[in-house]
Amino acid sequence: MADAIYWTSTAETHKGCFRDFRKGMKRMLENQKVVQYERKITPIERMFHRSPYSIVTLVARIKGNVTEDMLVKAVAKVQHRHPNLRVRIMDDNIHNPWFISQGAKEIQIEIVPRESDDDWIQVHQQASQIPFEFEARPAIRFILVQSPKVSELIILCHHIICDGMSLAYLARDIMELMLAEQRKVLSKLGVRFDRWFYESSLHKQKRIEGIIKELSKRGVTFEEEGALWFKSKELGDDKNRVLVREDGASTYFASDIAYHVDKFRRKYDLLINVWGTDHHGYVARLKAAVKFLGFPVEKLKIIIGQLVSLFRAGEPVKMSKRAGEMVTLEEVIDEIGVDATRFFFLMTSPDTHLDFDLELAKKHSSDNPVYYVQYAHARISSILREAEKSGHNIKKAVRTADLELLNDPEEIILIKKIVSFPDEILESARALLPHRLINYSRELSAQFHNFYHKLRVLSSDQDLTRSRLALVFATRIVLRNVLKLLGISAPESM
Repeated sequence: MADAIYWTSTAETHKGCFRDFRKGMKRMLENQKVVQYERKITPIERMFHRSPYSIVTLVARIKGNVTEDMLVKAVAKVQHRHPNLRVRIMDDNIHNPWFISQGAKEIQIEIVPRESDDDWIQVHQQASQIPFEFEARPAIRFILVQSPKVSELIILCHHIICDGMSLAYLARDIMELMLAEQRKVLSKLGVRFDRWFYESSLHKQKRIEGIIKELSKRGVTFEEEGALWFKSKELGDDKNRVLVREDGASTYFASDIAYHVDKFRRKYDLLINVWGTDHHGYVARLKAAVKFLGFPVEKLKIIIGQLVSLFRAGEPVKMSKRAGEMVTLEEVIDEIGVDATRFFFLMTSPDTHLDFDLELAKKHSSDNPVYYVQYAHARISSILREAEKSGHNIKKAVRTADLELLNDPEEIILIKKIVSFPDEILESARALLPHRLINYSRELSAQFHNFYHKLRVLSSDQDLTRSRLALVFATRIVLRNVLKLLGISAPESM
């Protein structure tokens, strides 16, 4: 069982309600037609209308990669649900203001590169001074202070359509929709998590406070400059690490410790973390914390992945974090397909940099490794179909074949490769290296293609034909099984 960790911060807001929100909050209206909406603004709402800076704000910190595309899609969905998120304000001929959806521009979404934990403060201060364009677009703005590891989502909403509590509900809706978008992309790729874990649950259950107290009780913390530190240097880390900052807020490291303690207490035999290359420095400190808390550190395996570089026909695909230019996983899947995406990502060891050529992944030739392997399966299927058309009963041929007739060097090499499959699975699992199965599938395909080009399967020698049909049939079984283990389809024809 695996966890997908989705980290969000909690936000304190005052009570209230969102106009047209209460009952519609959890309803999925995406499939319904958007209708034009208009109504006269109430006297109480007019009071807020006269105050252009009557703003309600919420800031949510998200750990993980949040893309502009994810946010845009989530905002579009909540806008579809709630009429006041798609209206502008216009006066009638006697100067009464109305909410009108017709002619309203899109909600403003801004992406700002994130350089430090405090960037959002200045971004928020500047954004709060910018008046809303009531006559042009909805009175709400979204700003994503973005980095690949941590981002802050700032939502500024005018009080004419929103108050504090309703904005918190709206933020929750946005988070759930972005998470749903991630799940959709993962599902498209054939990746499923049994459990999604929220950092907020650690805060609500006071797990982080408990772990910090436990570490302090064991004498592995100390106070310095108003912060609480963990003595990680004593167990191999390059320096000691902060658990609680000067302002009393716990660090991500403290949350990580609490999360792993939770996993150990769920009695797993083995804990496997897959981290990005920029998390290499976290390994020693986390293992130190696990060891100090009395858990078997040998049960925690951490795999550090390396970067992926995208190419087109040998030329690098230009991307820029600062400019917001990137290629999403969903775009890759849509362009080259699920099979090619999975194959290429699994093709190298996690500790090896991957050069991913999108044009190569689309080629229908032996240069494309996934095509080469799938074509081997399709070719075998074609041979077996032709054999059946010629009157051969494949199952009977497999049962009655004289395998001692398979003595040609190409046949012997192919047989040896087939019988090594169980050992290959075992070694791949032990070493946590699925790319070994990719290598095996390529080698088995190559051996089969060599066998096919040098020897005739269907011939006038019926005994030899049955023997070779049995070998071909066995090759297909193994090739299909290895592709199934990799989550890649085994086509019958191509």
